[in-house]
Amino acid sequence: MLYANSFFCISSHCKKRIGLFGLFLFLGACSFSEKTHVDIKHHKLLIGITVDQMRFDYLQRFDTLFIHPNGFKRLTQQGVNFTQTKYSYFPTYTGPGHATIFTGANPKHHGIVGNDWYDKSLGKYVYCVSDTTENTIGSNSGAGQMSPHHLLVPSIGDYFKEFFGQTAKVYGISLKDRSAILPTGFNGDAAFWWDGGKQGKFITSTYYMSQIGEWVDQFNESGYADRLLESDWTLSPLLSKLDLDDDLPWERPFKGMKAAVFPYELSKLRLINGDYSLLKQVPQGNELISAFAKKLIENEQLGLDTIPDFLSLSFSATDYVGHRFGTESLELVDVYFKLDKVLGDFFSYLDQKIGRDNYTVFLSSDHGAAPPAGFAMVNLARGGTVNPLDLELELRNYLQNKGLPQTAVRSLINQQIYLDTAISGHQTVEVKKEIISFLKAQPFVEETLDAVVFSTGISAAYNGRHFNAAKAGYHPKRSGDIFYFLKPNWVEYPEGGSTHGSFDDWDRHVPFLLWNSSLNRKHINTPIDVVDIAPTVFEILDFKHPNTFSGISRYPVK
Repeated sequence: MLYANSFFCISSHCKKRIGLFGLFLFLGACSFSEKTHVDIKHHKLLIGITVDQMRFDYLQRFDTLFIHPNGFKRLTQQGVNFTQTKYSYFPTYTGPGHATIFTGANPKHHGIVGNDWYDKSLGKYVYCVSDTTENTIGSNSGAGQMSPHHLLVPSIGDYFKEFFGQTAKVYGISLKDRSAILPTGFNGDAAFWWDGGKQGKFITSTYYMSQIGEWVDQFNESGYADRLLESDWTLSPLLSKLDLDDDLPWERPFKGMKAAVFPYELSKLRLINGDYSLLKQVPQGNELISAFAKKLIENEQLGLDTIPDFLSLSFSATDYVGHRFGTESLELVDVYFKLDKVLGDFFSYLDQKIGRDNYTVFLSSDHGAAPPAGFAMVNLARGGTVNPLDLELELRNYLQNKGLPQTAVRSLINQQIYLDTAISGHQTVEVKKEIISFLKAQPFVEETLDAVVFSTGISAAYNGRHFNAAKAGYHPKRSGDIFYFLKPNWVEYPEGGSTHGSFDDWDRHVPFLLWNSSLNRKHINTPIDVVDIAPTVFEILDFKHPNTFSGISRYPVK
């Protein structure tokens, strides 16, 4: 029998392994009978890759541009391609997406309901990985005050530690803190993320360690980031032959530029565009992640013994490029063209370092993206932008005109409205009635939903895609009281660039690619949920299934 405390890190630096998580694991421990032992082939290293904001259709749209034989083509032509993988919850953001992929659970279980949410009990906003009890390791900024303590269930990383003991190595890397932290779970050896601005360093948190590793220091001081910023972002020669405009009205130029056009002189742009943070918004940011991952594999010796290890890599530059330039931009095409080479070079490196037969890779995305509102209005004859701050102000004024307190609305975030817990009874009913009436009168709102239906028996009377999506994304202590869904191609985002967060297929249809050297090429067109990714990967590796997985394995694939 496995006991709950066997999940907990024995290192003196890994402190927060108790409370709800410990109880959860104690209750769940009975689902395992003994340590998992597996044939080591393909299992020396599992790599989970998240390409931030990658829609599934990009695999088709950019197929002829993915020319590296070991890049995306290796995954799509030599592995398993689950073509109908979709998120089943609302809303779709980076934090919930990473948590869902790597826990095999939806937000109603893992608790990461947004990148941020409003905490009614605290009366303030909460960031999904913020932790003021921790401090930065690796720089003198406050960007390391982070940990996974808001996560409510274990991740793939936690199960590696449980199955194979503390000698199993578990790491996460990303330009974003949340994208590095959530996949590694509570018991990972470390999560590393990029501290931009004037710092220009990969950092971590006291949650994981008291001192940065010497090799991390050496990487940070090597000048590699500066060399990346000395190289201009130029359009790849092959793409110059495409019949695509390089200056679209719905793109947002960098500061210091009048138009969003190639080339981008990074050495001139960096000082007025966040300095080292500029790397997040250009293809060179993906090169940075790959280079750091190689150094981590070498120095921490991942995949070199008989104990399986786990590495999560999240490529965030695709998200920043999408937000700035939009889904229809030449810049987006270029960042994916260059990412294909980054992946190809990385897989070739793994072939040499770990051995082609000794690792497994899966790739997915935390969410997709809607077309820019300007593009949608011109080309799809529908859509527009909504400013949530303006909407909240209008709603407060509307309530006041109805004789109800403006303060009844505490927050509007994630297309949800949080009410003041001080109101009750008849007043709550009236406030909700008027809020829903106000929302339904807006030309961009498709549907509204009172969250009370999730905690009462009347939920059985509801059905439909919006209801089911909100239910899967609802956590009673972290979600709002009223949900509203925007009509297709309406976005809560400024003019220019693309965003996400809706329940449209643009946002929820993502890739799921699975590869190791023994898998045969298959295209599986059966609809699956993103929560099925973790159980499917575990089945491929012949690992025992935890009972915290909400999804089901889609293996063996037929």
